[in-house]
Amino acid sequence: MTSRYPTRDEWLAMAGEEDELPPDALRLVEKAAGPEPRQKRQRLTRRTRMRQHRREESNLNVGGLLGSSDYGLLKQLVRERASHLCEKCGRENRRLTPHHRKLLSQGGYDGADNLASLCSQDHDWCHEHPVEAMAAGWIVPSYENPATYPMLLFDGRRVILTPGGEYEQAA
Repeated sequence: MTSRYPTRDEWLAMAGEEDELPPDALRLVEKAAGPEPRQKRQRLTRRTRMRQHRREESNLNVGGLLGSSDYGLLKQLVRERASHLCEKCGRENRRLTPHHRKLLSQGGYDGADNLASLCSQDHDWCHEHPVEAMAAGWIVPSYENPATYPMLLFDGRRVILTPGGEYEQAA
């Protein structure tokens, strides 16, 4: 028959209150109870980051990410700005994905001025060729503001994306 060691709480319950125990006894209790069980490391997905940073007074949370319903509306706004075309190649595609120009890992946020509507091939290209993508404004450096950083469209225009979901001609 195997014996199970009591947990820290069970030791303290048997020995009395923690304040009443001498320091040597507390060390023995900690040693006998063994280490605390490890917590399984949680994979940080977009959904778990949103849950961790959610504010009750606003749908915009600390990390700059919108809730799923507002993010869906923002994606629709960005697609409509681009007339349901890829803003890089100009092809009409049902698989348009929102691309964060200033990457979330670099302090980016959910906003119409930071999202470009790209087909999946061009979205992948931007992440595989960051230097070229940065030169065309598809990726914004961490020290720049996406609202003032111009982006090259498929028709050759350089535009600024506005927070209202429109284009402004870049200087």
